[in-house]
Amino acid sequence: MKRMALIGILLGLSMMLPLVSADVLEEFSNLEQDLVGTALPGPLGTLFANERINLYLNMNNETEITFGLVTENKIVKSFQMMEVDDPTVNVYTSEETVQRIITATNPLGELKDALKNKEITYQAIGFTKKIKFGFSGFFVKMASWFS
Repeated sequence: MKRMALIGILLGLSMMLPLVSADVLEEFSNLEQDLVGTALPGPLGTLFANERINLYLNMNNETEITFGLVTENKIVKSFQMMEVDDPTVNVYTSEETVQRIITATNPLGELKDALKNKEITYQAIGFTKKIKFGFSGFFVKMASWFS
């Protein structure tokens, strides 16, 4: 359940990282190995089946780290420590918010609250993506009912 919550956070605004270690590159490498090749199940797979996502993470030390994630046919194809070209979604959040979601007893409920409180924001790029992600709040709400 925790792994699915992590994947959901990383991809569903989700798509977030537990980067509290001083060695960010080592943490990134471990996370990359865990994520690449992972299949996205159910509604998460439907919503993020084929996306190019940039995540902008404001760290507690006032720096910003950017991650790029690419999914194809409901599978995480790449996760990199830089932007992807031609993103379909940009996500913005903070390290503090990510840590709170990851350590929560109900990560999807915490994700819902973070979206509601605008601690996680996103920008869908392109008209059809804006419509598609306009419904993402509904998916997060539904998923939190089952967690």
